[in-house]
Amino acid sequence: MSTASPSGTFGAVADTSPRHPGYVASIACGVVGAVLLIAGAVFRSDGVAIAGFVAGAVSLVSALVWRADLVASWRADHRRPPTV
Repeated sequence: MSTASPSGTFGAVADTSPRHPGYVASIACGVVGAVLLIAGAVFRSDGVAIAGFVAGAVSLVSALVWRADLVASWRADHRRPPTV
């Protein structure tokens, strides 16, 4: 039996670049918010549902910060050539 992995999609494709903090916060707060919203609905707890809503809002703000940073870095890398 061969231990060599075939070329293509089966090889290790680990991305070693660090993730943007806004991206990480958005994912984490989104997951927590969704769980809290579901728990608040199931247990009919307004406090838990409000906490889920707040976590969702923080997730949205984090995603917007991440997107703004992506757009700013893209614009810095793709400046238009000066017109003469």
